[in-house]
Amino acid sequence: TVDLVVPLIEGTGAYSESVTVTPDVFRAPPVPVASSQVLGAAELQNLRGVLADDPLRAVHVLPGVATGDDLRSEFTVRGSDFHHITFTVDGFATPYLLHTVRGVEDRGGSIAMINSDVLEDVALLNGGYAQRFGGHTGAELDFRLREGSRERRVVRLDVSGTGASAIVEGPFGRERKGSWLLAGRQSYLDLIVHHLTSRSVSFGFSDAQAKLVYDVTPRHHVELTMLAGRSRFEEAPQEVDTADLAVGTNASFVAVAAWRSTYAKTFLTQRVLTAFNHFHNLNDTSIELDRGRDRQYAYRADVTVVPAKALQVEAGGSLERLEDGRLRRRLVAFPQTFAVIDDYTGGGARAGAYALVRWTPFESLTIAPGARADRWTLTAQSTGSPWMQAEWRMTPRTRLRASAGVYQQFPEFDQALGISGNPALAPQRATQFDAGFEQRFAGSTRISIGV
Repeated sequence: TVDLVVPLIEGTGAYSESVTVTPDVFRAPPVPVASSQVLGAAELQNLRGVLADDPLRAVHVLPGVATGDDLRSEFTVRGSDFHHITFTVDGFATPYLLHTVRGVEDRGGSIAMINSDVLEDVALLNGGYAQRFGGHTGAELDFRLREGSRERRVVRLDVSGTGASAIVEGPFGRERKGSWLLAGRQSYLDLIVHHLTSRSVSFGFSDAQAKLVYDVTPRHHVELTMLAGRSRFEEAPQEVDTADLAVGTNASFVAVAAWRSTYAKTFLTQRVLTAFNHFHNLNDTSIELDRGRDRQYAYRADVTVVPAKALQVEAGGSLERLEDGRLRRRLVAFPQTFAVIDDYTGGGARAGAYALVRWTPFESLTIAPGARADRWTLTAQSTGSPWMQAEWRMTPRTRLRASAGVYQQFPEFDQALGISGNPALAPQRATQFDAGFEQRFAGSTRISIGV
């Protein structure tokens, strides 16, 4: 026999059905991390800062994050230095995401090169996370740019006392298979300072972001993300002598292209990246004190396979080419002249691969082991980094998480080359153990404890 159900409705209207999908109130990474926080677009808007639109200022308020300078975006996570943190944009580890003065310490301020209005969310993984990217011993901070509107064209303008920004977005074509988004910012606080006085420090910047997405077919999707920015720092004239920095300029560009393919039980994503940065620092007589130029070209692929309902396998690899050059001049006493104290140019290839398994033997338990291997040709070194993650959903509102892992970081160019470099330096190594407890209550309230 076959059961036949005929739905009946009141009146003469057409019968209709609807499905309502309600997301979790609290965002979380796909693989359980003992200590992690995700900030959505609304939270970024509320916490991004007063003087400037800076999503990194929103990160400052998260547990485990500390900063000692209100004028700078840099921060530490659990005491780990800013240079030990991995930064990613749309699934690719990316450098040069700050407007700042490079080559010197404690000069001017710094601000993120990303407009908060174009971000979907920002995720901070404090420790014990899966090493899809590797290369650093500290936390991981992931930026995800949102897509433009596929419904209609939208224009937004924002003018404040320190800067102005604009966002334009809209769909591609009549079929709306894709969207585009363009954004730009220009600070003019430095212009105001110059108008009021010529005896004060100033820092100005401008940047632009773009994201293009298109559904080639129902199974294939392409994306292009671009970030560009420049900044200029000027020291107060009365604070400068011949040996000091007077003007510092910094410019960066990052582009990430992605092709995502979806099959029955397999998800494949391929990405390419190109990035460059150059900076100049001058004294009050326009003598070049510092000059730097960096380039990065990279390819990575990630694949996720779901062979069974309780099992998910993920693997990926990347190949990068990095180039770096530095020139540094400083004033010497005998004879009193500017001498080159550091001058190097170098390049290297970095390769890495990872694999992880997400196993759910019971509905309440998830276990996710993984491992990563990396190779850095600049110092001819190789590393291996295993990790383990687990989550026990004791009740629908109570969760217990634990993770452990080994994280390693190769020497940078300035640590291996130049007058103060040592190519024999060993990779930095950190072993992390994390445990977390989460209790949810009715509505949007929860308590999280991490150790």
